[in-house]
Amino acid sequence: RFSFSLRTAGWYRVTVTVNDAPVGLPHGSYPILVHPLKPDLGNSLFDKSSLEKPLLGGRRVVTVATLRDRYGNVCATGGHELRATVRSPSEPLHTARSVAFAPKHVPQHGLVVHDRRDGSYEVSFTPASLGMHSLALAMVDGADAAIIGGAPVPFDVVPGLTSPVHCVASGDGIRSAWAGALTSFIVEAR
Repeated sequence: RFSFSLRTAGWYRVTVTVNDAPVGLPHGSYPILVHPLKPDLGNSLFDKSSLEKPLLGGRRVVTVATLRDRYGNVCATGGHELRATVRSPSEPLHTARSVAFAPKHVPQHGLVVHDRRDGSYEVSFTPASLGMHSLALAMVDGADAAIIGGAPVPFDVVPGLTSPVHCVASGDGIRSAWAGALTSFIVEAR
């Protein structure tokens, strides 16, 4: 009987020797796939670099979390439930749960968590209000949820470029005008 323990996930080949002579195994050796353990939030990574500088309001933000086991192996299959929560000073709380990644169907609005099925989870959102916000990523296990990194990550949102989608026009000049008469309306740039 032979026992062994490996901490690094991946493919291995097992060969057996006795007194430095190979034991005749069918095929010469056996391939063994060592799988990662369940995710360990202390070793899991959340790329906070995209949140370190002030973010421009109205511009899409993307960050990635990678789940790892207690030995640092990437939990490469995905399929875990992650929940992202964005808190802002003047908007309601935004929450989203992970969904399978489909490149042709990536929403460009709202808070989205995509399971890339390789152990990484892409979180994207567009902050609409200014001021200090926070983003928390939690792994959900039944009724329990634990935050990756231990605490929500704060980030600041500053005025961005004018977004035509968010601008508002108002005044009589947008509804009607008289020939030869001066008319006007107001555009509120947002």
